[in-house]
Amino acid sequence: MIRFFVFLLSTFCAFAWANLPEPKVLENASPKPPTTLEQKFTDHYKKYIPNALYIKPIADNQMAALVISQRELTRIFVANDRILAARGVDGAYLLNKDENAGEIFIKPTALFQTHSINLFITTEKGHSYTLLLVPANIPARAIELRPLDSTKLAEHWEKDGSYSELVVSLIGALAKQQAPDGYAVIVPQKKPLAKEDKVIVTLDKIYRGKYLRGEILVIENRTSQTLTLNEAQFYQVGTRAIALLNTNLFPHATTLLYRVMSND
Repeated sequence: MIRFFVFLLSTFCAFAWANLPEPKVLENASPKPPTTLEQKFTDHYKKYIPNALYIKPIADNQMAALVISQRELTRIFVANDRILAARGVDGAYLLNKDENAGEIFIKPTALFQTHSINLFITTEKGHSYTLLLVPANIPARAIELRPLDSTKLAEHWEKDGSYSELVVSLIGALAKQQAPDGYAVIVPQKKPLAKEDKVIVTLDKIYRGKYLRGEILVIENRTSQTLTLNEAQFYQVGTRAIALLNTNLFPHATTLLYRVMSND
């Protein structure tokens, strides 16, 4: 079980309240005629599109779970942008791309009507989104991906709740390796931060928000003896919380350290 060792400042950090922008609602672009494979669905899905628009705010490099129709085409587009490419598992879906409008129409194949589908989207403006598409027994729908400023989204997440709850939640997100809303995921070069006689410490991943950042570090035992670790060994100036996955590290084994730092 992960033990939390939280270093709380004498005064709590004050987080600014973020006013998320009011995006302009775009008019639905008319899709180009579907391919022959999808011709039989044309009349059915078109009649639902004007009345079934779902708007999903999303930040760059964020994963979003979206419900799509099991048997009908779902239209997906990005506000004020164009989809350049959509990639996923071969044979999981049928996809028709409207090159002019920069949007896609997707439907699960028979084998994936009860399985989630990972779809990776890249856009003309250089954004990347990961979509977890969950088929359900619903009519056809249109989904608008509405880009959010990642810094403002992170600020919104960081101000939601007390300071102590925030740092503990961020530690939990690091343990699950799931970046909070709006946090940028940074994978640094795998160079040791510290190389001592007994351990090697390597920074594996960073989740960076507006005020805080979470770090995942790999600690390797270089010795032929079991080492007893303590969170305080890895405290640095600006540390807000630390958690060790294992405090007893066997010879030549590795463990993970989760650390929350201030961006100041």
